[in-house]
Amino acid sequence: MSHIKLLLLITSLSCLSLHCKKESEEDKLPPATASGKQTFGCKINGKNWIGETGNSTAEYWQGRIKITGLQGSNLSPKASIMIGIVDYAITKPGYYEFKYDDPAIRCTATLEEIQENYELDYCPGGKAALNITRFDTIQGYISGQFNFVACNKEKTSYIIVTEGRFDFKYK
Repeated sequence: MSHIKLLLLITSLSCLSLHCKKESEEDKLPPATASGKQTFGCKINGKNWIGETGNSTAEYWQGRIKITGLQGSNLSPKASIMIGIVDYAITKPGYYEFKYDDPAIRCTATLEEIQENYELDYCPGGKAALNITRFDTIQGYISGQFNFVACNKEKTSYIIVTEGRFDFKYK
């Protein structure tokens, strides 16, 4: 009788393991690379969020950087994450940390499922970090990691963006 119970237990566990949801390749964050793979991804409140290749971009002009992860099209975005260094000249790779009230940085998140706009500068005490691991203005490459906290305008809810990574060849 104990052999039957053991066989039933093994069969049950096998059936359960078939129903476990595995993370698909589409749900995984892109790897942290530095070769212009046109990738953007992060975790928002612990959930993976991936910008669509072809719609996510990086721009550089006179020391200013704008990195955007986008889902949907530029004309009709479903969701976006943007990190912009607007008042500080980035000239080389490095680690940069900013406080919520620093005019040098803009971090925003517009998420379709939440239907709210979140910004770093709405979040007293919030911080952002940007680690640029490759920055080549001659060949047009920028890669790195980021994280930030952002609040809605009313300061009634917030999001935590972690494990952000991007790898772009820009024009």
